[in-house]
Amino acid sequence: MPSAPSRSWPTGQSWRTDRARVPQSPSDGGHRQQRNPSFEGALWLTAGVPGLLALAFATLALAAKWLAPRIPFEYELGIAAPFVEALAQETGDSDPRVQLYLQGMPTL
Repeated sequence: MPSAPSRSWPTGQSWRTDRARVPQSPSDGGHRQQRNPSFEGALWLTAGVPGLLALAFATLALAAKWLAPRIPFEYELGIAAPFVEALAQETGDSDPRVQLYLQGMPTL
């Protein structure tokens, strides 16, 4: 009956002993790559700023979605009134599109 395969590297040593011989610091003879501190700062800014902006926009969108059904319709009409008046003055009262829009809005 064949024996079960052993967990070893081709050299016959186990993976733990091979891993222990990998140098971990420059004093052990390993090579550690030196990075410029300004490069690392730029890297963090490049990744961090868009991430924070995305988080802020997502939070703002969720807050607006939660708040929109809780605003009374009369308050919305009051906010939109100056824009409706400006539209009526800009296009004139004879424009049928403005009249159709204004007729579709309920009055207070």
